[in-house]
Amino acid sequence: MPSERYASPSPSLPPKAINEKHGLAVLACDRSGSVSPYINEINQGLHDFGDVMKANHKSASVIDVELLSFADDVTCEVGFRPAAEYVAPTLRTSGCTAFNQAIIAAMKDIRKRKDYYKSVGISYWRPFLFVFSDGLPTDSEYEAEAKQMLQEAYDNKGVTLYVMAVGNGPDVEHLRSYLPGGKGKVLKCSPTDVSEALIWYSSSMVNLSVSDPSLEHMQSVPLPACVTTC
Repeated sequence: MPSERYASPSPSLPPKAINEKHGLAVLACDRSGSVSPYINEINQGLHDFGDVMKANHKSASVIDVELLSFADDVTCEVGFRPAAEYVAPTLRTSGCTAFNQAIIAAMKDIRKRKDYYKSVGISYWRPFLFVFSDGLPTDSEYEAEAKQMLQEAYDNKGVTLYVMAVGNGPDVEHLRSYLPGGKGKVLKCSPTDVSEALIWYSSSMVNLSVSDPSLEHMQSVPLPACVTTC
């Protein structure tokens, strides 16, 4: 099997507040040709995602964010950096849906960031990965590897995964198969509500940043009415 196609033009930046517990928030978003009709809503959501965390002094310094996009391949649009340093890109659409390669790239980057934390003595909460798509993965040859990496992470409490179906294109049951044990809730929203979903994700990370560092889990933020579970 060839290596996954992954471009990383955006380098990672060092964390801030190294004496405080950190959170990792990775966002992997679909920029395939099928999202063209609502790419403006997605781009607005990417701005809102960062603005919510920047507005809170604590999350701006202790939440490290990374943004990946995927179509025919995967691109690291924003390498890991403090939320305060996040600048939303403007995505353009094309191609297919490298969903599995995005998961592989995200898991590898999470592992590298965790290794860096350990090397400098930074404690951290369990990383979060949020992936959304409006269609079926077109890189099935990478599915087994993606699911194996996720399962290894689940076994070691190494990641919390959110998968969101946008519109009616995705196969919800197939997306559910990426969750622990092939069970759990898949998030779902309409294309025009992507921004609200990303605000929820970033609000959850703000909650994490102000949580008791001794706790493993954050207090959940209620889902907005426009985002359902199935």
